[in-house]
Amino acid sequence: MGLFSSVIHVYKRDQSAVVSSIRNVVDKWEWSLKVPTGPCWTKGDVQLLYLVGKQEGEWSTVIQTHGSRAESPHLSDLARQLSLDLQTFTLAMMVHDSDLTFYNLYSSGGALDGYNSCPQYFEKAPLPPAKIKQQQHSVRPFAPLLPKGVSIADLKNVLDRGWWKAFDAGKLGENGLPKTVDGYVLEDDRMIAIGNLLQLHGEMGTYPFAGWADNKEIIWPNFVALEGRKG
Repeated sequence: MGLFSSVIHVYKRDQSAVVSSIRNVVDKWEWSLKVPTGPCWTKGDVQLLYLVGKQEGEWSTVIQTHGSRAESPHLSDLARQLSLDLQTFTLAMMVHDSDLTFYNLYSSGGALDGYNSCPQYFEKAPLPPAKIKQQQHSVRPFAPLLPKGVSIADLKNVLDRGWWKAFDAGKLGENGLPKTVDGYVLEDDRMIAIGNLLQLHGEMGTYPFAGWADNKEIIWPNFVALEGRKG
């Protein structure tokens, strides 16, 4: 079984502002949030749980530790609402079974860009080029968020590696997937590369929030947990 990870990064808003905003926003889905006592992300009965970290560099981090629930906020919907409530940029990132990376970039509630590292993944038949073009990402909205010394081309290179590079080069097979094994990318590594490039964790060390559950470098006492119950 591969890695599953769901994280939101919030631009230039500190931990207390993000915690307050999550409380405000999640209430719209009719969930009540509280700060639990003691470590809680290994409990089997947790319905909804977010871990909110301190601001590191330009970004604060929200880790969604629970799995998807039909009645709970989808990660991208929560990111959009946080960006609106806090009037800032938010970036929702997900890795699915180490095979797919998704992101959604928002600013003040508006959608700026979306990304799917392999649109063909869940499809039974090869997608037509026109439909693929509709899903193609545009990295230019990241321009005001790039750290010093990082270019749009750097980010595009990380995002296009694998499936999108093969698509642009006309090297997808009849099944809609890259013809050669060099088109395969471990998506854990891609998420880490994006985090490092954008300095979503600050300037020091390697981006830790892809495999957050097993990362011993994360200082968990610096996080605030928000546990949700329906109604």
